[in-house]
Amino acid sequence: MELKSTKADHSCMTIQPNKEAIQFAFIGDLFLGGEYISFAEKSGINMLEPFRNVHHLTTDADILVVNLEGPIYTGPNKRPDVSSVLFNHPDAIKYLLNHRECVVNLANNHIMDYGEEGLLRTIAILDQNNIKYVGAGRNYEKANQELILYLKNKKIAFVAYTSDENHIGAIIANKNTAGCATYLDLDTAVGKIRSLKNRVDTVCVLLHWGHEYYQYPSPDQVNLAHALVDAGADFIIGHHPHVIQGIENYKRSLILYSTGNFFFPNYKSQSGRIQYQKPMTKEFIIIFSILCEDGSISYAYIGGLIDDRKHMLEIFKGNEQDAFEKKMIMLSNAISDIRYDTLWSDYKKKRDKELARESTHEAFYKLKKTPVIDLIKDLTFEDIKRNIVRIVRIVTKTK
Repeated sequence: MELKSTKADHSCMTIQPNKEAIQFAFIGDLFLGGEYISFAEKSGINMLEPFRNVHHLTTDADILVVNLEGPIYTGPNKRPDVSSVLFNHPDAIKYLLNHRECVVNLANNHIMDYGEEGLLRTIAILDQNNIKYVGAGRNYEKANQELILYLKNKKIAFVAYTSDENHIGAIIANKNTAGCATYLDLDTAVGKIRSLKNRVDTVCVLLHWGHEYYQYPSPDQVNLAHALVDAGADFIIGHHPHVIQGIENYKRSLILYSTGNFFFPNYKSQSGRIQYQKPMTKEFIIIFSILCEDGSISYAYIGGLIDDRKHMLEIFKGNEQDAFEKKMIMLSNAISDIRYDTLWSDYKKKRDKELARESTHEAFYKLKKTPVIDLIKDLTFEDIKRNIVRIVRIVTKTK
């Protein structure tokens, strides 16, 4: 595949990977579940139909890197402390198997939605299909185990981390219990990356981090990413915000702050009500990167939108792709601005207010879409309290 590579100055050059170069394809959250499952079953369509128009773009890559948002398992032991639990249809494996090599991130806040059993069943399915994974396991040691691939005379290491911070809420593994690896123990993460860099050619760090529905990473994230690059990371690939964020070339490394959603349909919460996705989460990005024999990195990307009605991923074309590229340039340039701390502070204040308003509008949209009998059946005191607060916000125009 011939790629147009976007560098730090956003000039374009044509790159054609040779036999020694390694081509990566990075995509965001894969959630082959939710309301899409019933849609596909009722329509009688192939479960992988949503990917028909984009699949050819990633199959040439030597390695596909993806975040699996939820286990490939359902069972009675749902996580009790969250409003929504997610799982992937078994055909998610078929999608992954259609690629030469996959690396699946399991360090996220939904992989433990069906407890230890859900995680271990998922790992067993991945093992049975020879699909590589990283970031979670039956205990601390397994969760923090690096993955090393040998490809085209290069050793490529992968590690993955997330956290149990309130805005993420993943379950972290410890000595005797299952869960995810965490970046909150920064000294350990830095030490591991530094050690790996002495043993391999390339280090890839997958991070499930950041604030949902924010289009910019926090300064703390930027500082963390830079610290990991300083320790030896060549690629940093972010997930969790459900929206696409900017791309940074820092030193010789590539930082993808958030790859957003890849396929993430509406789903039902534990209360049985449908959780509708925000319009901004329906954009997706596929990032292609060439790792050259000398260790230099080039990248390109293409954007698209999921058609809600048909559940189809559609690539942007013409003016839409031009507009998408301009937005990516804007998001990316801001990160390297010397005033970024101030830009972030102003953005966060504004975005917090926007999210409060959006939450209110979404609540009324759900009310309109929910049958009255279901609404009455599921209504709780907390629902009433929450909606009174939302109405007060509208009346007083406060956050």
